[in-house]
Amino acid sequence: MAHHKSTTRRILGGCLTALLLLGLTLPGAEAAGRARLRVLDLNLKTRVGTATIQYLRILGGVDTGVRKGLNTLFRKQALEKQEEEKTSFAETPEVLQNMKDRGWGPGSMERTVKVTRNRGGILSFTLTDSEYVPGMAHPNPGFGALTVDLATGETVRAEQVFLPQAAWRPAVDREVRRQFQASGKTLLPDVPFPAPEAYEKNFYLTDKPKRGVVFYWSYYDFTPYSEGLSTFFVPFDLLGDAVAPRFR
Repeated sequence: MAHHKSTTRRILGGCLTALLLLGLTLPGAEAAGRARLRVLDLNLKTRVGTATIQYLRILGGVDTGVRKGLNTLFRKQALEKQEEEKTSFAETPEVLQNMKDRGWGPGSMERTVKVTRNRGGILSFTLTDSEYVPGMAHPNPGFGALTVDLATGETVRAEQVFLPQAAWRPAVDREVRRQFQASGKTLLPDVPFPAPEAYEKNFYLTDKPKRGVVFYWSYYDFTPYSEGLSTFFVPFDLLGDAVAPRFR
């Protein structure tokens, strides 16, 4: 259980720290609207498994300093994941012999990027991982998300999306509880229903099906692995004036 949870959190742990540092070290950037983006791939292939790792590259529409810094960071994160997979799919004699003796097929790993918002100087996207290493009982999933201020290169925290002193957490709590109950999912044994403070770092902004914020619980955070990823879309309409104008 611990292995899956730590793997999920590795997706963006270093990325968040690096982005915060990036925001402090880059020169001031002019306000940005919409970034021009491209999704690129990093590939790896061994006899033990193959990996395809997507990452974003900003082509334009953003201050040059911010663009270069974020592009360096996004590629660095992809390269770090590629290095992890080199270890997972290393062609060691022991692994190759086990594959032969036990009839295991080669493994695979895929990371996909999905941009959920790109307007008003705000970029939000998700990273979804699925990894199968020969001998695993089931694929190892991972999920993470980032929301970035394109004017500064800084990450956006949930509390920044809402106006100071706005009572947004009770409204989010009610909606998340309603959706969770409707889903039929169950919590882990002896785990109380989490308050927004327990998961508000796990969010991304989206424009579909309409403008709003999505909070998510990763695998094993509060629910069994079998329940999968839990996502809760909270439309800005439901939160009213609590949402800061630039994020609406």
